[in-house]
Amino acid sequence: MTTQELNDLSFIPPGIYKAIVNGNHKCFKINERNHYTHYDLGFAKQLGLEFNLIQENQPNALLKENTRFGRQTEHEMKEKNLLELERTIQANQVNQAKQTEQQQPIMVDQILPNDLIEMVPRNNLTATNDFVKEYSL
Repeated sequence: MTTQELNDLSFIPPGIYKAIVNGNHKCFKINERNHYTHYDLGFAKQLGLEFNLIQENQPNALLKENTRFGRQTEHEMKEKNLLELERTIQANQVNQAKQTEQQQPIMVDQILPNDLIEMVPRNNLTATNDFVKEYSL
C-alpha cells in the first residue's frame, strides 16, 4: 500500500502500519519503531501532522479483515430476527383467536361507499357522515 492510496481512502482501514510521521505536536508521541495503528494515523491526521508509509521491499501494513466477525454477527442477527418474527406471528395468532372468540368490534380503516354502508345491518354499525367507524360481526 502506498501513502497516496491511503490518503485517497475516506478512512484508514483497521490495522498496523509502518510509517514515518512528520512534524511535532505535544498531543502526539512519535513511535521509535515507526509502527502505528490506524487510530494513531487518524489522530495524527486530525492534528495536522503528515505521515508517509515506509516503502521497502517488505509489507508496510498489517490489515485486519472483519470477515469472520462480520459473518458471525450477520448470522446472529438473522437468528434474532427470525425468533422475533416467530414470536410476533404467534402473538398475532393468539390475539386473532381471542378476537374471534369474544367477537369484539373490528375497526375499519377505510372509507366505504354509501351502497356498501347500506348493506351492513344498522344495529352492527357505527357511522358518522358516511364514514364507518366500526362494525361487529
